[in-house]
Amino acid sequence: MSNVRQFAIPALILLTLISYAGTFQNQFVNFDDDRYVTQNDIVLKGLSFDGLQYAFTTTRTGNWIPLTWLSLQLDVSLFGRSAVGFHATNLLLHLANVLLFFVLLQRLGGTVGMAFLGGALFAVHPLHVESVAWLSERKDVLSTLFLLLTMLQYVQYTKQPDWRRFAAVLSLLALGLLAKPMLVTLPVLLLLVDVLILRRCRNWSPATDEPAARTLSLTKLILEKIPLLLVVVVMSGVTMFAQKSDLAFVSYSIHPVGARVANALCSVVWYLQKTVVPTGLCIFYPLEYGMIDWPRTIVSAVILATITALVLWQSRRRPWLLFGWGWFLISLLPVSGLLQVGGQARADRFTYVPHLGLFLAIVWQSAELVRRFQVPRVWQSSMVGLCLLVLSGLTVRQVGIWNDSVTLWTHANQTAPDNWMARLYLGIEKLREKDWNTARDLAQQSLQIRPYNADALALAGKADLQQQRWESARQCFLQGLEINPKHRDSLIGLAAVCHGTNRPRDAERLLRLALEFHPRDSFLQLQLGLLYGELGNLDAALQELQRVTREAPQQFLAWKAAGQLLAQADRIDEAIDHFHQAYLLVPEDVDVLTALERLHEFRGDDELAPYYRELARKQTRLPATTIQQTSGTLRR
Repeated sequence: MSNVRQFAIPALILLTLISYAGTFQNQFVNFDDDRYVTQNDIVLKGLSFDGLQYAFTTTRTGNWIPLTWLSLQLDVSLFGRSAVGFHATNLLLHLANVLLFFVLLQRLGGTVGMAFLGGALFAVHPLHVESVAWLSERKDVLSTLFLLLTMLQYVQYTKQPDWRRFAAVLSLLALGLLAKPMLVTLPVLLLLVDVLILRRCRNWSPATDEPAARTLSLTKLILEKIPLLLVVVVMSGVTMFAQKSDLAFVSYSIHPVGARVANALCSVVWYLQKTVVPTGLCIFYPLEYGMIDWPRTIVSAVILATITALVLWQSRRRPWLLFGWGWFLISLLPVSGLLQVGGQARADRFTYVPHLGLFLAIVWQSAELVRRFQVPRVWQSSMVGLCLLVLSGLTVRQVGIWNDSVTLWTHANQTAPDNWMARLYLGIEKLREKDWNTARDLAQQSLQIRPYNADALALAGKADLQQQRWESARQCFLQGLEINPKHRDSLIGLAAVCHGTNRPRDAERLLRLALEFHPRDSFLQLQLGLLYGELGNLDAALQELQRVTREAPQQFLAWKAAGQLLAQADRIDEAIDHFHQAYLLVPEDVDVLTALERLHEFRGDDELAPYYRELARKQTRLPATTIQQTSGTLRR
């Protein structure tokens, strides 16, 4: 035991880092990472007053998660915009959760060996890869950090109750909810801890142990949780508002109550199955709206009823089984699909918190079996080592699947049948690679599986747009707007069709309409500024472009386009300043270097003009830049 105590924490750290070392090679992916980081102008500024205001007021992504937004902004301030810094933070938060869970298991009565096994299972289980390797799931690892801190503080409070310790519990819970509303069930989970683990309930105690020295009635234990419940109720209301504002809720007319209950039953059994055999995991498992697989639903209901009956039967002798099962089911409730948000039937990340209770039950029960059958120490070590080796190997492989968008969605397309989302996002990648025909084919495949999808229609329209199939593109964008009149990409695409067919005023009207729906969208402002520039409206163009440079200073094209327009207006000093900012963002862009050379030459800067001329000459030897070029010519 002394050896376990001495090496437990270093072993947990090493095991976690080895299993997740591959995350440092992973890139941003094209599913939500754009909304959270790569195309989020506020986050990309780093910590700022605007960022603080944004964090506490935005409901973007369908959640109110100010602490998560602030953590992402902090990453930019500390590490810049590289994916490595974000991955490092996610991994450090997961590692902190592993160590806190290790400590918590000991505070709840486990030995060091039991706590090590629980922490190790939590560290390397492949179902947790999504929460750690996906940057957009920062809210998972961050909120769980505060959940575990809340639990630890609560255990301390139960030993020495006073208002200060309870205030600390309340504060930590509030912080966790500010990271992700997944913690709304925590007051009920704490009641489970009271009754089944800490034995604080005077009305109920396990047959195998003496009650705790300080016990309360069940009524008093419930009343004790009222302040926590009040915080949860407020947060639940804010979350409901946020999800409605993001159009995230699925209507009951599309997905009725019966289908939701059936999917919830099947999903719980699926989570149990994947806990034991964690293979065939992917980013998205499509939900078939309104469909009920009756044989599978009935079998799932029987399995869940049987497990529930068994743990209730054993609740006096083995209360940890009821605790683990209760924690698992209760903490899954917010993500069970009874209030369906999004198009997924289930998700790997939804097990991150439920596994805490389930792993406690597994570890406690394993310890009892070892004692009962007097399993030799060498057999214990061998079984634990083999289990962790297999899980760690599966986790390493799963982390690699998150390397980039193409790998991620190709795997999802191969893993989950009829995966309309995988085809859609593979199509988006093909569009970026300028493979227009393949992008359109994938969009059509996605629409065949899931019709009336505005995103897939917009993808097909963009592919047509690139090949100047104006009428086909127009029909795609119009169909998208019939589904969602505020759909951003459909409005932009329709504006592009108008522009391509010589109707610039209609294009302007559509872009302005899109800005009414998405007022802080820098890409929309950029497109409007470029359109005004082509129309010869210099003042309006500069107003839009300079608004972009203020609100999204990382937007290279805005600096470059504004520099071109200022040069055309003979505002040389201002043009040089704008081109210089563009140069700092993309030093290899030949157009910017050439512009700086000519402007400095025009101004008589005999040292700087040759400097930029030489830089431009060197860049011409490199492959052509993939940065989209702005229109317009430079006036000397």
